[in-house]
Amino acid sequence: MNTREILFRGKRVDNGVWVEGLPSYGINGNIGDMVVYKGFCNCSTIEVKPETVCQYIGLDDKTSKKIFEGDICIICSSSIDEEDGYFVVKWDNEESRFSLDGDGITVDFGSYYTHEIEVIGNIYDNPELLN
Repeated sequence: MNTREILFRGKRVDNGVWVEGLPSYGINGNIGDMVVYKGFCNCSTIEVKPETVCQYIGLDDKTSKKIFEGDICIICSSSIDEEDGYFVVKWDNEESRFSLDGDGITVDFGSYYTHEIEVIGNIYDNPELLN
C-alpha cells in the first residue's frame, strides 16, 4: 500500500526561516502556528506567517527537492521552452488537483515526469522571477 506524505511548510514570524510540519489552527480558526515534529514525542509549536503556509504536493523535482504549493518551477521538456517562462504550483479547485500555472499556460503534473521539473524558488522569497 502506498501512502502519501502529508506535510506543510511556513515561514517563521521571528526570523523568516522556513519550517516543515503540520499547521495548527488558532482560536479564531486561522492558521498561525506550525507544529514541527523532530521525532517520536518530540515536537514544538512555532509561529508562522499564515499567508506562507503551503502544502507539499507529494512529488519531488529532478533534484529530489520537495515540491510545495507556491513554488516556482521550470519545465525542462521539448514540449515547453524557456520562452514559456516559469510556472507556479497552484491548487486547482475545479479539478481538485495541483497544477503548474504559467503565463497563459496551465499544465497538469501528470503531463510531465518529475525529472523534467525543477523548483527554482517560490512566490514568497522570489517574486521577481515572475516579472
